Amino acid sequence: MLKELKRLDEALASYDRALGIKPDYAEALYNRGNALSDLKRLDEALASYDRALVIKPDYAEALNNRGLFSKTCGASTKRWPAMTVRSR
Repeated sequence: MLKELKRLDEALASYDRALGIKPDYAEALYNRGNALSDLKRLDEALASYDRALVIKPDYAEALNNRGLFSKTCGASTKRWPAMTVRSR
């Protein structure tokens, strides 16, 4: 809600509070990454997506955003060597 209202700093603080309570909350990490991306703090956003994917490797939205970073920002997948394509 705060992110949609463009209150990005407040949204980020809210995600950080949630992660203080539950550090393995992949959805909060993903949303944190989105807020950081909107704030143009791209390295931190990428790190949040990476952390979300360590916790939940099949998190499609985080995989998508991480892939977009790799394509548009030249972010290397070497930062997260565990990233693999998995067939079902």
